[in-house]
Amino acid sequence: MRHPHPVLLDRDGVLNFSSSHPDSRFYYITRIEDLVIKPGVHEAVALLRAHDIPLALVTKQRCISKGLVSREQVDLINERLNRLLNANFVRVYVEENAEDKTALYREALADRGFHGGSTSAMTLFDDSPREVKVAQQMGISAYDGSNLLEAVKTL
Repeated sequence: MRHPHPVLLDRDGVLNFSSSHPDSRFYYITRIEDLVIKPGVHEAVALLRAHDIPLALVTKQRCISKGLVSREQVDLINERLNRLLNANFVRVYVEENAEDKTALYREALADRGFHGGSTSAMTLFDDSPREVKVAQQMGISAYDGSNLLEAVKTL
């Protein structure tokens, strides 16, 4: 792997089973015990970490704005995910309202603490073709992360 650039990882559908996955019994992940890591994700994150690649979590959680869960509970779920994966996320970006993650991508691109000033090589893994396209239009290298381990191996 020759990829020292920062990596943005979507949560639901990439790192853990999401409501859209047939194996998921939850519409929104609102409790820590509902968090189920997808196969291969531990290995993918370990591979990225072994190459000292800075990682950030980017997640759209409209369940907050719908009043189904508090931001504090979502933060606890994200912290648990970070610990389970030993991901050592540099940043966690959460969108509570918007239809897409444009604002999160802008925030990550502007966040010199995450990427150290070099945004030209930032990479995103997301399971949504729409999000991949939005990120690519913003200059982020973006890929389907539905099978994160296989996607990471292509770097």
